[in-house]
Amino acid sequence: LEGTLDSGITGALRRELNQPTATFAFTLGAPKSNRKPILQVLANGSCVGFAKVATNNWTRELLENEAHWLRAAASLPQGVRAPAVLFAGEMEGTYVLAQSAITPPRLPRRRRLQAPDPVVFDQVAALGPEPAGRVVDGAWWRSVVSASSAATTEELALIDQTRVRLDQVQRVGAWHGDLAPWNLFSTRAAVAIIDWEFGASDVPWGFDLCHFYTQSAMELVGLAAPVALDWAHQRAIAELENLSLAGTPPAAIWDLYLVELMRRQLALRADGIEAQVSQGPAAAAWLRSKHPNNGR
Repeated sequence: LEGTLDSGITGALRRELNQPTATFAFTLGAPKSNRKPILQVLANGSCVGFAKVATNNWTRELLENEAHWLRAAASLPQGVRAPAVLFAGEMEGTYVLAQSAITPPRLPRRRRLQAPDPVVFDQVAALGPEPAGRVVDGAWWRSVVSASSAATTEELALIDQTRVRLDQVQRVGAWHGDLAPWNLFSTRAAVAIIDWEFGASDVPWGFDLCHFYTQSAMELVGLAAPVALDWAHQRAIAELENLSLAGTPPAAIWDLYLVELMRRQLALRADGIEAQVSQGPAAAAWLRSKHPNNGR
């Protein structure tokens, strides 16, 4: 990322974004499987965008996926918005995604642990093409099957015995994949959603609400993953009925969401990435304890 004003990634960004005098800022954080350099682009005293730089195949896939979902999010109805894609592609030999800045408004009017209006989850779920057929035939479940190549015998049994829940799903849609409080900015009139790296289609309607409470429990309340799932389950089950579920039992959505947490862990394992992700093992333990015939 180093170089003169006209060289390297920073020079290419200045030219691509037509900001010849732009400066860049970034912060340091602890290592994470999806962590990558993120440059804040500053020009004329204000932030004009952010540029994410891939460091390996895994982070490149995440950024390519985010670019896809940011473009899809351009069709969100008035009152819900997302950053615009300014550039997505190769830059100085690596993949770079530059997106417009979402200027945070004043502090949200809702409490941080309170989920936004259910209509926000419904509008995100409605993004993308209309799903066809059963959940078991869709892209999400295919990704579960693919990641299962790295599963243990017990993990395979848990996933296989949860398949019965697929037949109970009456509505499938998209999801943001990390619709946590820190990726939401809200005012009285609008909600802005950032960080779409984990967006996906063909998931049971309601996954984002389950994830909102799981992430809130772990990162904001400070609960360990097993306790966090109990905390999140209590709140998500109570609120899933407020979404447009078309008759899907909330308990089925929750169990399949836990399979998604397992899938993320297995996908990293399949790619040879040794990441300390506590949600996957906790999800398996939750399914095992609440459904004692699973994994036996």
